[in-house]
Amino acid sequence: MGRAMAKPLILITGSTSGIDRASAETLLSRGAEVILHGRSRDRGIAVQRELAGANGGEQPELVIADLAGPARNPGHGTGDLLALLQARCSPE
Repeated sequence: MGRAMAKPLILITGSTSGIDRASAETLLSRGAEVILHGRSRDRGIAVQRELAGANGGEQPELVIADLAGPARNPGHGTGDLLALLQARCSPE
């Protein structure tokens, strides 16, 4: 018999508004672990709280980073995102 499958871990970029925010809400409601991403800290925190309230209090992780223009804005959160993904996706 095989091992039980872990919850899927999904990074949704631009998840502070629009269809990406709706996708995050749907995936959370279906049991996935979601990492939210956005450029605005205030909007990110607001969405994180809203989704936690709709998801039984379980708060998704949030990364604030400008992924569209790291050349214009070097290091603007991209290192935080990389570190989080490496920590979460590394084999035990």
